[in-house]
Amino acid sequence: MKMPLLLSQFWKYLIRFTHTNVFAEMLIIVLVTLLLAGSSKHMLAFFARRKHAPEWIRSTARHFSRPLPFWILGIGFLYMLDAMVEASAWPRSHLKIELFRTVMVVLGVDWMCQTLKSEFLYSLKRKLDRKNPLDSDVPLVVNKLITLLFHLLALLVILENLGVSLSTLYTFGGIGGFALTLAAKEIIANFFGGLMISLSRPFSIGDWITSPNKNFEGVVESIGWNKTKIRTLNRRPTYVPNSIITDAIIENPGRMYNRQILTLLHLRYEDLDKIPRIIEDLRHLLHTHPEIDSKLSRLVYFVKYSHTALEIKLSAFTKDTQEEKFLACQQEILLKVGAVIHEHGADFSVSYCNSVSGVKAH
Repeated sequence: MKMPLLLSQFWKYLIRFTHTNVFAEMLIIVLVTLLLAGSSKHMLAFFARRKHAPEWIRSTARHFSRPLPFWILGIGFLYMLDAMVEASAWPRSHLKIELFRTVMVVLGVDWMCQTLKSEFLYSLKRKLDRKNPLDSDVPLVVNKLITLLFHLLALLVILENLGVSLSTLYTFGGIGGFALTLAAKEIIANFFGGLMISLSRPFSIGDWITSPNKNFEGVVESIGWNKTKIRTLNRRPTYVPNSIITDAIIENPGRMYNRQILTLLHLRYEDLDKIPRIIEDLRHLLHTHPEIDSKLSRLVYFVKYSHTALEIKLSAFTKDTQEEKFLACQQEILLKVGAVIHEHGADFSVSYCNSVSGVKAH
């Protein structure tokens, strides 16, 4: 029964409007709305096709080209409906047109600001990727922070138009925030952990990292607000809470300038008289090898009389830090070290036939 009554009343109001200034006002609103929607569509298409415009502007224009005209039409329809209701005896409180219009405007502005911001920051990230990869994570951090700020402002405006007292909300937020902090302690710790990782940048996406005290190792695939995804050596994805990473000791071999070849050579006691000539030849080997960094120390010294062997320490730094190239260089040098020792008629101690070697960062 209510629906036919509403339709008949609406029809009476519509007939009355055709004989008043409201009808002319509605026509003006319709014309202005159509003009704005059409011009915005053509303007966005112009910028989307403009080759000399920055990439983020062209991408933003492509994103706006369809939804923006519909958003303008929706706002125009609400203004037209508001003018119709204002000139009639229809109770404005029943339709909540102003509320719908405000919410639609706020959400539209929020969406447009988010799109502009995202396109600009991702364009900036692409440029930083080419110039300085270590700084390329900064736009992602700024993007997340501004997104949170925009959504919070939009929510506050909508709540205020819904009649929610912001002072009451602040008071409740103070009390509830304390309880929420206690209940979501780990989530908050992970959130700020992710923020600190993004700002301090101890590693970037694609870096191989290890943690001696937290027992995780692998390639960083993503850094989220809550967890960081690491792909281990056996290709298993591992999700580490950010709060654990901020407390962990992180080793990032990818940021080394050099890698160290370090080994102890254990020779027989009967080869003691041959050690000076062996050391001289080994030093010549390190000084002439093209893959060894001449700017850093190259050490070959007789360091110890152990129980069953004479110990010679050999240390040098390679120019290349890439794992495979480093291992190839280390292998070549160790084989040549063995050849030098055998050329002098010496040999390794039976108890230490396998040298102890390791890799360190410099």
